[in-house]
Amino acid sequence: TRSAVAVRSDSGSGEAQLVGWVVPAGRRELSSRELRSFVARRLPAHMVPSLIVPVDSLPLTAHGKVDFSALPSASPAGSPKGTGRAPRSAPEEILCALFAESLGHEEVSPDDDFFELGGHSLLATRLVGRIRSAFGVELPVRALFESTTPAALAERLADAGSARPALHRARHTEQPPL
Repeated sequence: TRSAVAVRSDSGSGEAQLVGWVVPAGRRELSSRELRSFVARRLPAHMVPSLIVPVDSLPLTAHGKVDFSALPSASPAGSPKGTGRAPRSAPEEILCALFAESLGHEEVSPDDDFFELGGHSLLATRLVGRIRSAFGVELPVRALFESTTPAALAERLADAGSARPALHRARHTEQPPL
């Protein structure tokens, strides 16, 4: 990217979220999903904007500063944008239900993007907690930033380890460890 700006914004549900506007380097068109994936690999999860809007240029004031009031509107999609296909497996079905519950949607399809539906880092943390409980796996929050759809996350869960490591008997010594 050539330049970018991020701003705290209140979502429609009254929760604060981080919104970013990015001027990509080069002439290649980038989707919000590609930009979010790029940012998620470089920043801690809490710093990744919920919405990333690619723009041709950032509006500037007469003094050369970013004119925040002139930034284009950035509002998440109000309804799912996926193919509407049915889940292909039980994990996909469970994940779709968990996504829908977390986002306040009636239904989410396996190809719907968590962040395009209005998800943000706080909701991601809550959703990952529910996924850990439902599947009994260890899953970092970053996984949701890297695999943003129920289908992609279902594939990732197949490779995830168990949430609780096996217990091993400790060796007894004469003095207990302090």
